[in-house]
Amino acid sequence: MTVSADEASLSLKDHAFQRMHEHNVAGAAIGIIENGQLSDIKYLGVESVNTQVPVDANSVFQVGSVSKPVAAWAAMTLVRDGKLDLDEPVEPYLTRWRIPDSSFDAGQVTLRRLLSHTAGFNLGGYGGFVEGQKLPSLEESLSGNNNGAGNLELFQEPGSGFRYSGGGYTLMQLLIEEITGMSFSDYTQLAVLKPLGMVESSYQPSAHFLQRRIQPHGPSRYTISQHDFRAQAAASLHTTASDLARFLLANLNENTVLNREMVSTMHSPVADAGFADIGLGFFISVNGRLVGHQGANFGWRAEIQFDRLTKNGLVVMTNSEGAAPFLSDVKCDWDARQNEPLLRKSCNEIKYQAKLANVLVSIIACVILLAVSWLIWMMHKGKAHLTWPRTKARLVGLLITVSLTFCLVGFIYTPIGVYVMSGFTSIFATIHYAPPLIAKLVPWLCGLLFSVWSLFFVSRTEKQSDA
Repeated sequence: MTVSADEASLSLKDHAFQRMHEHNVAGAAIGIIENGQLSDIKYLGVESVNTQVPVDANSVFQVGSVSKPVAAWAAMTLVRDGKLDLDEPVEPYLTRWRIPDSSFDAGQVTLRRLLSHTAGFNLGGYGGFVEGQKLPSLEESLSGNNNGAGNLELFQEPGSGFRYSGGGYTLMQLLIEEITGMSFSDYTQLAVLKPLGMVESSYQPSAHFLQRRIQPHGPSRYTISQHDFRAQAAASLHTTASDLARFLLANLNENTVLNREMVSTMHSPVADAGFADIGLGFFISVNGRLVGHQGANFGWRAEIQFDRLTKNGLVVMTNSEGAAPFLSDVKCDWDARQNEPLLRKSCNEIKYQAKLANVLVSIIACVILLAVSWLIWMMHKGKAHLTWPRTKARLVGLLITVSLTFCLVGFIYTPIGVYVMSGFTSIFATIHYAPPLIAKLVPWLCGLLFSVWSLFFVSRTEKQSDA
């Protein structure tokens, strides 16, 4: 993806502001790292569409899985201090909770494998708990009391390949607590956040700190409930743009927490990952040049990315669930402005997928309109006659309605439609690429279709019964 003539005249901030409105993003903060130094932080949009308070330096974001690389640094301090080895079994350290018995060898679960998602665990991610709900204990969370994510167990042989597991990071959270005798949040604050100058960051923020947490939003700029997490290492970091930029700088420069050799190890692919380029807490791309991680919680999207060679980097934080394509646009625009763009091929593929998604959603909208029109016409003219008994007709109508619901949701709100139609695997929901008007109309049209479809079956059945 290259910068067009029109886009070249726009600053990155102007370009991002334009993309925010296209993708229904309420607020964002963007940090720019150049040559190992913080160049600028740009604040865009609002903390809440209800209050219209602008995002600023005091705005606290929840960054989802970007929590993991910071948590990985906390685990590496145990290695630094000789309290844990990267390749020794972690099971002997666990007293509060045990890895469930399985056909796989739990003795092969090591810290290196936990940090690189190669330990063989299931439980990819967490939904969290609505603010105000009582959180379970860490042990209860690992055993399945986590609002639907499930219990943590070995799904494949440790070391046999990559399998993303937020649950593995929750086990690592317990491991840190077992070894240090401190809560994970307190230890991370002491060992990583404070030494790096991240004084406005926390995995378990205080009530005073939470007052600065801005409002999360759904895909179409409506406010949603805050969610809290017992799985702190996997998903609960709260931070500001300047603090997260400090973390990137620590990964690029000398710092007071981890030496360069340890940091380099974290940025290097592990041998057990198979097809995936994953280090210790970081995803790696472009032959080891680019290192980063994405984060996604309900109402939040974030990403960090940096180039190990040029020491340029990017921090993007948003308070909107539909911001995945926005993050992609900002990252691609940032890359296109580098002296040596590294993401041109992948950005061009995403740009193609966006165009394809526009076509798909537009076609779906037209099909729904035609279907609704046809059903209404059939009901009005009485052109269709059902010969099935009333109960059977209703059952068939219900089954067809449910099937249509899943099909439409699959094509509109998930990457399935793009993959089925094109063979490309997109990480974004199709609806997010649609023109704003169509994106808003399609869900209503879906509801209208299902309502008319149900009335059609009831009406036809009633007439048949009366006859």
